[in-house]
Amino acid sequence: MSQRIRKRIEEIFGWTKTIGGVRKSRHRGVERSHVAGQSVVAALNQLRMAKLLVADPPQLARAGGPPGSRCVRPPRSSPKRTRKTPNAAHPAAQSDVQ
Repeated sequence: MSQRIRKRIEEIFGWTKTIGGVRKSRHRGVERSHVAGQSVVAALNQLRMAKLLVADPPQLARAGGPPGSRCVRPPRSSPKRTRKTPNAAHPAAQSDVQ
């Protein structure tokens, strides 16, 4: 699993334990503990949605954009190599035998 994805998932569990109070259950029974956990995760989702609404929309990076902009992929250091095929109209492609 990617470490970036793992970090994203672990942040959720860390938030629920430290801020949400799920480290130690306050309720007895599976059903009540489950409902308490779901309410904490629902609160986290609402907090994340509120932050998304307030934040500026992400800027999409495009190749060849203004200086200082991020590229989608790095430019090639050398031109792409292609196989040259003989062209009938090119004089070098014609044989010397006549």
